[in-house]
Amino acid sequence: MEAWFAEPGSTRPAPPPWKTAISAPLAIYPISVLGSLFLVPHLRAVPLLLSNAIVACVFNVLKTYVAMPLVSRLLRNWLTP
Repeated sequence: MEAWFAEPGSTRPAPPPWKTAISAPLAIYPISVLGSLFLVPHLRAVPLLLSNAIVACVFNVLKTYVAMPLVSRLLRNWLTP
């Protein structure tokens, strides 16, 4: 997970694991709440394994490209003072 918190071209060390463990749920929780409200109801007719695969893929893309970069930017000063 250090890649989400590393500044490109920076020699700063990665934040401590406990700080990344706290910041990751801040990114993942809103995705899961919004996914449960908007995505999961549309997948009720899809077989369980396929719907879980779809949810996992969508959540992973949103976490990687939207939520974690945003959280790491917002918490930059706390993560690596």
